[in-house]
Amino acid sequence: MVDLMRRERGDRGQVLLVTTFGIAVLFVVLALALNASAYSQTMVASHDADGGDAVAFADAAAEGADGTLAYVNRHNDTSYTTLQTELDEGVADWSEQADGYAARRGARATVSVTGTTEGTRILQANATRPMTNVSGADNWTLASGVSGTRDARLNVSESALVASPDDTNATTLHEDRVFHLDVADGADVWRLFVYREGGDVVVRVQDTSGSLLPACSVSAGADGYAVVDLSNGSVEGTDCPQVAGFDAVGSSYDVAYYWGSNAAGNYSMIVDRSRPFVDDSDYGTAGSGDPHVTERIYSVSIRVTYETPTTEYVTETTVLAGDADA
Repeated sequence: MVDLMRRERGDRGQVLLVTTFGIAVLFVVLALALNASAYSQTMVASHDADGGDAVAFADAAAEGADGTLAYVNRHNDTSYTTLQTELDEGVADWSEQADGYAARRGARATVSVTGTTEGTRILQANATRPMTNVSGADNWTLASGVSGTRDARLNVSESALVASPDDTNATTLHEDRVFHLDVADGADVWRLFVYREGGDVVVRVQDTSGSLLPACSVSAGADGYAVVDLSNGSVEGTDCPQVAGFDAVGSSYDVAYYWGSNAAGNYSMIVDRSRPFVDDSDYGTAGSGDPHVTERIYSVSIRVTYETPTTEYVTETTVLAGDADA
């Protein structure tokens, strides 16, 4: 059975400084990037070499921020304040060490956090539990006012799904109480049905025009489960691009489950809205097996500066949670 909870257990709630193995690995990444740049630029003019080093450093800085964000989100989810503090310190530590590498080449290099977006991770660890809220309600809203969703995966049990005698009609799927996930902005609705047919797990999307798209049907894994990945567009590892539809509606949408008792499994997703946009009454506590939420930093924006006696390179970039949190 696929474990979507990855490293959530064990050290939950501990406040760990981001100065350990993960950051050390990132230093190596930076060193390799700069060394590769130095080698590739030996036959060009010095100002081009400076530019190559700067671009290599910017790329490494984005990787560094990515890894730091993933580490902080895993180990410091007690509060947004703790997350922000640890992220700032982690990036500052990374920047200090990177500047030391750059100094060996007669340059100055810095990375600083210019902004963050608070987010929430929504998850259920118990793979045998229905997709209902903590009180057992079939139809419920996971989060509202969302404009971005990352790392959305459902690991569904084939045996817990219901069958539909006619899956060519969305109305019939509704009447048969087929489990589905809705992404709705008040005007448009994108809908993902999940049901079973002849021992297979079937996923079918109803687009915002109301049309049913071709179904994706797969055999469940040896454990009887199938992973529906709404971020990379796949079902149990098979390409199914139509399931990646969180951007099909407007910039502010609600995510909801319907007929949650007709599906079971674990799931996880990160939304770009803080806890006030999530109704705590729908969730239980961590470790209970019920659906629950934890604080996350959804994205971090950084400013990268690389200076030599002849060149100044400044750029800004935004890193999204989930790029390294897999």
